Amino acid sequence: MNYFFGFTGNGLNSQLTIPKFQNRADPVPEIKLWGIQSNGDLWEITLENVEEDEHFFYVPQEKIDNHKVFVLAKREELKGFNTKRLTPLNSYTSTLPAYRSNFKLLNQEGGFSSYQSEYPTAMVEKKGGIISSIKSLLNPAATHNYILIRNIYQSPISDKFNAYLIDYKSKKILSKHSLEINQTNCIKVAQEHLKPNVFLFTDGYLGIPVYVSQHEGHLSMEHTHPPHSYILSENVFKKVSELKKEFYEIIHT
Repeated sequence: MNYFFGFTGNGLNSQLTIPKFQNRADPVPEIKLWGIQSNGDLWEITLENVEEDEHFFYVPQEKIDNHKVFVLAKREELKGFNTKRLTPLNSYTSTLPAYRSNFKLLNQEGGFSSYQSEYPTAMVEKKGGIISSIKSLLNPAATHNYILIRNIYQSPISDKFNAYLIDYKSKKILSKHSLEINQTNCIKVAQEHLKPNVFLFTDGYLGIPVYVSQHEGHLSMEHTHPPHSYILSENVFKKVSELKKEFYEIIHT
């Protein structure tokens, strides 16, 4: 099961296009779009009245904020909705090839770019840390560079965790940012931090980072994969564990 998210802020808005079909199967007419949001103590779920056709739900920017996420489910599947802990309602978006939605980001000058917007349910159940090299994902020549970090945690809590930009070569923290759990957060990245040895690192919670560069009305969105995907080693998980340990030592020194 996947959750879908957007972003609003810093002069940016977003729209979502969420397919009803399952790649190799026709759309299920009973499938509806639901919004999920925490009230601080419990999860609340509501039916979303949005434009739709035979194949897609279209979520306008007016329906998107940095707290709400969206899911696909039949009405009868909500009988299993847990207000204290997010659990899968179905396996509708667990497909092969992977299910994809469209997250369209727009600025006030008319520029836009798109990215996928799926947050897998397996990530909701876990804590941990993000490690991501930022240099190849942001544009040093752009007017503004941002990292959007969406976190979804299984409990409906409002809490904070920290993200850091760290110079791995010098072992120094360049900037520290306070982020919100169960929210789409935004970090503005200074141009002088766009160097090959600078990494994004989060302490305590996972999330999906989306890298946004904006220049003269144009937008670009990029993403990255976990370090397990690009470290070539027979002991890849051990290597990643050792790398995370080094970053934890830097932020707690």
